[in-house]
Amino acid sequence: MDYYSKAISVFKLQDTPTRYVNVTREELEEYPTLKRAIDECIESNEDHICLETPPDEWERTISFLAKKGSYTIKIGGGVLPG
Repeated sequence: MDYYSKAISVFKLQDTPTRYVNVTREELEEYPTLKRAIDECIESNEDHICLETPPDEWERTISFLAKKGSYTIKIGGGVLPG
């Protein structure tokens, strides 16, 4: 991992937490690494995916989730922490 890079981790949760936000597929288009991590987690049946992302995209993603109110997001029928 590059010194200046950041990482986005996605975990599949078995139970729905008390606090999460809904994120649409359309919203995810603005955050390609988060979208790719979610897609890879779902498609691979892995419980955890961690992907390197450029610092500016990481900052935008974190800011987006903070404004939504949680770093734990719900996609379709599942809940994933961002």
